[in-house]
Amino acid sequence: MIHVIYDARCPVCVRTIQLVSYREETLRTGGQSPTVQLHAWPEGKEVFQGLAASKRPVTLAQRVWALLPTGLVLGSCQDDPMRLIYEMEYLAFVRLPTQEIRQRVDRVAVLPLQQLKQAVSQGGPGRWWRHAEAFRLAAAALQKEHIAVLDEFLPEDTCRALSLGALASRGEMVRGATGAAGKALAKGTEELQKVLNEPSRGDVVKFSDDGNMPGCPGFLEALDALVEGLQGCPAVADRLQHVDWANGAMFAIYPGDSSRYIKHVDNTLGTDGRRLTAVLYLNKDWKPEHGGCLRVFEPTMQSCQVKCDVEPVWNRLVVFWSTQEVPHEVLSSFKDRLAVSVWFICGRESLRNEESFQRLFNPQKLRCIGQRNRRACLLRAAETEDERAALRELPLEATFSPAKLSILSRRFRWRREEDVERERDTVQDVAIRNAVAKALTGQHPAAAFAATAEAAPPKLRAEPVRSGVPLHFELVEDSGSQPSKSFTHLPARRIPVTFGIVD
Repeated sequence: MIHVIYDARCPVCVRTIQLVSYREETLRTGGQSPTVQLHAWPEGKEVFQGLAASKRPVTLAQRVWALLPTGLVLGSCQDDPMRLIYEMEYLAFVRLPTQEIRQRVDRVAVLPLQQLKQAVSQGGPGRWWRHAEAFRLAAAALQKEHIAVLDEFLPEDTCRALSLGALASRGEMVRGATGAAGKALAKGTEELQKVLNEPSRGDVVKFSDDGNMPGCPGFLEALDALVEGLQGCPAVADRLQHVDWANGAMFAIYPGDSSRYIKHVDNTLGTDGRRLTAVLYLNKDWKPEHGGCLRVFEPTMQSCQVKCDVEPVWNRLVVFWSTQEVPHEVLSSFKDRLAVSVWFICGRESLRNEESFQRLFNPQKLRCIGQRNRRACLLRAAETEDERAALRELPLEATFSPAKLSILSRRFRWRREEDVERERDTVQDVAIRNAVAKALTGQHPAAAFAATAEAAPPKLRAEPVRSGVPLHFELVEDSGSQPSKSFTHLPARRIPVTFGIVD
C-alpha cells in the first residue's frame, strides 16, 4: 500500500489528488486491489513512525508526499503526478512469474550453462566458458529468452581488483541519470538537480573510459572474447553482425537505502546503437533479504509479466539485448550493491543518429572490440558505397563543426530521437496526455478523460527487418485483465507506458 499525505488547502495538490483518486477508482473497477491510502494533512502522522529523519518532509505545505512499500519516498508528486500513478499501476498489474515461466527460462537461459560449467574438466572461474559449446548455449539463450546467465565469469583475482577499485573510487562517483535528465538539462541546472534527486534511479556511477580502473583490462578482454564467440554462432550472428564497438566499463553502486532503477529499456528507441548489455555483479555473501535483484520482464515495455528475477551474486555475468525485448529494473537494494556494465554497440545503427555517430569518432567514448581496426569497423558499418566513401574521408578522431554536421546529417539520414518518439505516438497517446493536462489545470478527471474514449486504438505496423531486428518495435497491449467497459477510455495498460516509465 502506498501512503499519500497532501496539503488539502493547496489547489494544485487537490487537483493532483483528484487525478490519483480517479485512477484508483478505475483500477478498482477493473478488479484490482487498493493501491493507495490518502491522508489530508495533518492526518497520517502515524506514517512517519519509524521513518528516518532524512526521509521525513521538511514541510507538507503545497506538497503531495508519498511513502512506497519499499520505504522509498516520492517527495513532490504535485509537480509530476504520473510518477505516483506509475507506482500505483505497478502494484496493480505486475505479475510474478509462474512456475511454468520460471522453468522455461531456467531450462534455456540458466541451467545449460551451469551444467556445462560443472562438466568442463579444465574449467574454473574465468575459463570454463571459453569454448564453442558455451558460446552456442549462450547464443541459444539470447535467441529464445533474450538473456543468458554465466556464473564464475572471471578469475577471482580480476573480480577482487574490480571490486576494490570500485569501492576506492566511490567518492568520485556521481548520481546515475535517466533519459529524463537529458531533457531536464535543457531547462537548467535546477531542473536537472530535481530529476537527479528523484528515486526513479538511485545508483552512483563512474565510467572507466580509459579502461585503466583496476581489473578493467582483464574484464574487457573477457567480454570481447565472449561477444566474438557469440558472433560466430548462427543463432545470433545477424543481430551482432555490425557490433564492433563497446563503451568503457560503468561501475555502479546502489546504496542500501532502498535505492533502485525503475523499469526501462536501455536502447528505448533503437537509435543510440546499443545492441547487447553485459552486467557483472560483485556482491560477496549476497542474501535474498539484501534485495537488488535484476527484474526482467517479458517483451515489451507494456508487459506487466515478470520473466525472472536474477540475483546479483558475486562473479555472475548477465547478458541481454538492449532493445524492447528486455524491459528490466533493479529492485530496491537494502545493502550496497555493486555492478559493472558494458554496452556493445552496433555501428550501422549508430550512423543514423547525430550523437551516436560522433561517438564513433571519439576513442575516449567508444573502443573497437578485440582491438579491431577502427577504420575497418567504420567502413563495415556503412550501408552504401556513398557512405563508405564519406567515411574514408573523415579522420578517425574528430570533432565536427556545425557546418560539417549539417552535411553529415543529410548524407547519413540522421533521425532525431524526438522525431522517432513522435512517429510512435498513437492518437490515444496524445489524447491521454491532453487529458492529464486538463485534469491538472482544473477539469474533473472524468470529464477530461471522456474524450479519450474516441481515440483510435494503437495500430500494428509491419516493419521492415534489417539484420533480423525490426527497425522499430511496436508496443503491444498486455493480455491480462482489463477495466470494465465503463472505464475503457482509461485503459489499464496505456498510462504506464506513455507516462509512468522513465528511461
